[in-house]
Formats: sequence, structure tokens, C-alpha cells
Amino acid sequence: MKPIETVPKPQSPLREALAVFFGNWAATIGLIILLVVFLGSILGPYLYGVSPKETVNAPFLPPMADPSSPLGTDYIGRDVLAGILNGGSATIMIGATAALVAVVIGITIGSISGYYGGLTDTLLMRFTEFFQVLPALLFVMVLMTLFAPSIHTTIIGIGLVMWPPTARLARAEFMKLKTMDYVRAEKAMGARDRRIIWQVILPNALPPLIAAAALVIGVSILFEAGLSFLGLGDPNIRSWGEMIGANRDYIFDCPWAVFFPGIAIFLTVLGVSLVGDGLNDAMNPRFRER
Repeated sequence: MKPIETVPKPQSPLREALAVFFGNWAATIGLIILLVVFLGSILGPYLYGVSPKETVNAPFLPPMADPSSPLGTDYIGRDVLAGILNGGSATIMIGATAALVAVVIGITIGSISGYYGGLTDTLLMRFTEFFQVLPALLFVMVLMTLFAPSIHTTIIGIGLVMWPPTARLARAEFMKLKTMDYVRAEKAMGARDRRIIWQVILPNALPPLIAAAALVIGVSILFEAGLSFLGLGDPNIRSWGEMIGANRDYIFDCPWAVFFPGIAIFLTVLGVSLVGDGLNDAMNPRFRER
């Protein structure tokens, strides 16, 4: 008798997505980079124990010249390593919160536009196009000038200029998914539009939106660094962008005070970008079939 062939049990979608993600070496490297950045930002200030705002050594001290300040000091003697360790949490928090604001606005407008279509879609897309063609940096600069530069103004300003791509992606997903049989079945059973939008279609539209949100975080971090470089960030918050902006006039006297925060921003954005690409591949069935 021939042995009975057993049919392998199919993997759950979550396990399959995780297998694809960790099978992507670039995404894995990006995740490791982010974990190092997060742990350094959370544990670093407590382990290092040096104030990032106080003068702790001689100004313009180069890296490795004094073991007590391994990355040197800036133009007023503040420890560069302490600034990087303490500034990471502020930079990541601003970038992540601004991205959350952008994603919430984008998903709300895009889902309503894609679901209802018609005149609602036309009006919301014209509104989206207005913000899309608006000079983003100039708009946020005006906003920061009209209101006192603060962490809340920075988050709101970045969120207001970053949502249009997410809205267009959400609109495309809703226009595709609203024609599916399970959505029609919900309508036939008399489900309200609110339930169909937020409880039926949105969970199925989330995978590409989550991947897009990861990329928005990276762009938001760069945006915050640009604002701080121009002197429009919150002066009371020690962030990587603020460190670069504060030392920009002394870049030839202490280039390390600009170089090391710039490297921190570069690695963080690189890690976010690699993780975002990995999430896109893992959550997209077309990539999982390859």
C-alpha cells in the first residue's frame, strides 16, 4: 500500500508575513538599527549620566581627546554624546507623532473619498491636491513664525503637510475593496456606512497603509531636522536637529558636533526606510508569492 500523503498545514498570514520580513536581510538590518537607536535613546541617558544642556568640558574639544567626553564637545562645552543619547527620544517622538497625525488625517480623508466617490471624492481630492502642491517647508516655516516654536507646533505643522500621499493610498485601497463580495454582503444585511468603512474595509486596507506610515516617520524626522537647522524648532528640546542647528555657525571649528547628530539621523531614517520596505514586501501578497 502506498503511504498516505499528508497535506502540509498552511501557515497563518502573520507567520508567513514574519517569515518574509525576516527573510529580507535589508529589513532585518533596518530593524537591528532601530532597536539600537531605541535602546540607546531610552537607556543611554541613564547609563551615561551626563547632562546634554550643561557645560561639562572645554569648548571645541575634539573626539577622544578626553575620555570623559568621547565624542567631544560643542562650541560652549556641551557633551556631544550626551546630546545624541538624550536627543534621540525627542527626535523619534516628534517624527512618530507627526507621522501619526499625518496618517490619521490621510486615512480619514482617503477612506471617505474612496468609499463614497462622486462629488464627495471630487471635493476631497481637490482639497488634497491643494495641500499636495503647497510648498511644504514654506508652509511650516510660516506656521512656526506665526506661533511660538514649540514641540506641539512642530508636530502639527509636519502632520499637516505629510498626509496627502497617505490619503491617496487609502482612497485607492477603498475604491478597490468596496467592490468585494464581503462588503456587498454587509450592505445587503443593512450595515451602516460607518461600520463598513471602519470595521470592514479599513482592517483589510491597513497592510499597505502601515508600510506607508513607516516611511512617513522617516520623512518627518528629516523634516524636524530641517526646521531645527533653520532655527525654527523648539529651543527647549534637545534633539538631533537642534544640535545641528545650534552648531551650524561653528561647523569648521567643531565639525564633529554636526557630523555625529547627522549620522544618527541618517542611520535612523535608513532603518525606518528599510523596515518600511520590508513591511511592504511582507504584507503584500504579490511579493509573498515570489
